[in-house]
Amino acid sequence: MLLGRLGASPVELLDPGRELHLGDTIQLELSTNNAFGKHVHDGLVSNRATTISGLQLHLQGVPMVGLTAEDSAGTNEAAVLLRFTLTRNSQNPENRKAWDQLLDRLGYANNHVQVALSSGGDLAQVADAPLLFTAARPAIAIAAGISAFAVFLLLMWWAVASGMLRDAGADSAYSLGKTQMAFWGLVVALSFLAVFAVTQEMERIPGQTLILMGISGVTGLSAAIIGGSKSGGASNEAAALQEALGKLKSAQAKLVEQKKALQALKITAGLTPAQAEEFAKLTSDVDSGQEVIDAKDAALAKLKAAVGAAQSYGGRNAWLKDIVSDANGISFQRFQVCLWTLILGTVFIYRVATRITMPEFEATLLTLMGLSNGLYLGFKTQEPSG
Repeated sequence: MLLGRLGASPVELLDPGRELHLGDTIQLELSTNNAFGKHVHDGLVSNRATTISGLQLHLQGVPMVGLTAEDSAGTNEAAVLLRFTLTRNSQNPENRKAWDQLLDRLGYANNHVQVALSSGGDLAQVADAPLLFTAARPAIAIAAGISAFAVFLLLMWWAVASGMLRDAGADSAYSLGKTQMAFWGLVVALSFLAVFAVTQEMERIPGQTLILMGISGVTGLSAAIIGGSKSGGASNEAAALQEALGKLKSAQAKLVEQKKALQALKITAGLTPAQAEEFAKLTSDVDSGQEVIDAKDAALAKLKAAVGAAQSYGGRNAWLKDIVSDANGISFQRFQVCLWTLILGTVFIYRVATRITMPEFEATLLTLMGLSNGLYLGFKTQEPSG
């Protein structure tokens, strides 16, 4: 039965012109001249605890689960004064969902919110006195948002400039996996601090957020392992080729000395037929050996260039180019990881700004992120060195 719809409402909002925020208190007066008000008053007299626990506050049509009524002391018999503290408990799933649902229906500031009470299914609506409500105090919310954004940019710039996002040292390429780890780590940490600054409450970090950070962490670690093994293999191959080339050059040097000795002999005394045949053979061996050395020199230079390119592709300052490119240029799998990271990061930040809480991602979005990163790692194993 909807008692508040018949005649004047028995519920009045005290001080309706005052803007309220999270943590503030709503004060309501119930007139006992109405059946609803008398029902609540009689219940408080006979069994206060049961009656109080049975009162439910509604804001903009949303039952605010977890907000408990308090009966103000010193009220006269003709009225009942109630107080509800606008508390958001991130550890209470029902309370958290109620606030999420309410804030999704409101704007950023100066919201005129309809207030209602219910008790055992009976609803009494506040008449002609909507609540003026803004979730966060504008000055604190703006300061927290600007500060978090500025710190994010500063720390990301420092991470790029310091080289901590590179694959392996100062001259190596920037790592997409490490960049993604840094992005999510900063977004989550700064969002947590911003919510704490606004609400003065320790915010709960949802399990989905931990999974998201875990996906980026595993991607960064796997990419480092894959890149290190490929670079190490190429470096070992270059070292082995360098050693073999050294031995070949040493043997070639001895042949050259022998050729010079025979050339000197030919000039001073002439050669016997046997010596001439030996000289011709030696000359052929020297020329062939030099061709082998030249070929191996070229192969070694190419291999060293590949190793160097794998470590420093894109140039010392080409962070964006590095994370979206492999040795063949911009790759779709890398671009896809960057795109989905930016999309989910934007949604995450938007939810923090509108709901003032750490958001929860659906399992399908987390699966999509995991698949995108998994495909990137799979393609990375096939990327050429450099």
